[in-house]
Amino acid sequence: MLALFAFIYFQRFFQCEGSSIITTVENPDARCRNERQIYLPYEAFRSDACARCYKYMPPVAFSFKLHYTKELGTLCDPRVNTTHYVDPLNVSEMILNTFTEESFAEKWISCCRAAWDCCNTMATAPTLFKDTLYCPRTWDGWQCWPDTQAGKMADLPCQEHIYFENGPPSCTTNQNSAEKYKDEFDKIVADNDLTPEQIYNADETGLLWKCLPTSTLAGRGEKAAKGLKKNKDRLTVLLCANASGNHRVTPFVIGKSAKPRAFKNVTHLPVQYKAQSNAWMTAALFKDWFFSPLCA
Repeated sequence: MLALFAFIYFQRFFQCEGSSIITTVENPDARCRNERQIYLPYEAFRSDACARCYKYMPPVAFSFKLHYTKELGTLCDPRVNTTHYVDPLNVSEMILNTFTEESFAEKWISCCRAAWDCCNTMATAPTLFKDTLYCPRTWDGWQCWPDTQAGKMADLPCQEHIYFENGPPSCTTNQNSAEKYKDEFDKIVADNDLTPEQIYNADETGLLWKCLPTSTLAGRGEKAAKGLKKNKDRLTVLLCANASGNHRVTPFVIGKSAKPRAFKNVTHLPVQYKAQSNAWMTAALFKDWFFSPLCA
């Protein structure tokens, strides 16, 4: 019953979760140019660019921000005097734990991937301006710029990982791709003779269960209500149902505590609960949920 859903969701999830989709350059000896106008070998560029993506993110993204060491292209924790070489294919749990939310960690990893793709382009794309002055292709710390002829202005839309407080403008949405996928999906449904009962959709969301409203009314005699710092304790909730709405899968909730105090003496929960150090969804947790009896 869930075969189609499995294909679609696993494809989406592992592209977001894992590093297996990262490509490699055809020439590992290639050198890539960063915003400091320094050409670095591919492996050094990959690590340094990822560390600099971390450096350029705003303070709101971090519970504690590591320091960037430009001489080494590393991240340093001054609290314990520890240096972290950023391996994009094996990001340490310690670095991930510095982010306040999973979405910020995803933006950082997305920036890293954009840098590596940029380096691949630098290594493989032909030079367009051989007999005239031009600005060479460069990774500027946020996105990739092509060779640009002197006196000309390059113009590119900002990539999604650059936006933090506000989302990207709606005009940047690739509507053609969305329409194309709708046609592809309709074809899959028709070719496999699927019914609405067999088509499932799942999505995860964050639940800030301790967060107070952003505004309130002032009491009598008060000129203004007292401000409070937002509590960002969160849970991740995964909800899933079929297109007909007659099968709603038991909600999957992820928290930080393996045995929350609120669960004491509780023998039955209306949800499936798992613990993860950041209350984030991981590939292992998703696979465990997908193949569990509660998902059947």
